[in-house]
Amino acid sequence: MRTLGIAFASAVLAGCLSDSNGGTPSAPSSPSTPNTSEWKGAQLDQGLSEADVVAKIGKPDSISMRTCGENGAQWTCKQYSYNTAGGHRLKVFFSADGNYWTVNEWSAF
Repeated sequence: MRTLGIAFASAVLAGCLSDSNGGTPSAPSSPSTPNTSEWKGAQLDQGLSEADVVAKIGKPDSISMRTCGENGAQWTCKQYSYNTAGGHRLKVFFSADGNYWTVNEWSAF
């Protein structure tokens, strides 16, 4: 009886370790390439320099200057635009901090 229990347990474990086709187990699926606007946005923090942003998420697809803010609280800002897989976009807005540009906010959509 004990031999039967061990054989049964071995068969169950072998079934758990093989794939659905009865072959050897496949490697766990690797995470998708971090090329989504949400993933890139999650790497950002307010106050990061331009160099920090490029080091964390790469060079932007375009850089432009624009006016940011609303109703009297406006300022000149620098915008980095990233186009990612599936048509998603990330826009990173920098404000001038003396002679440096630092992350003020970002928007992923």
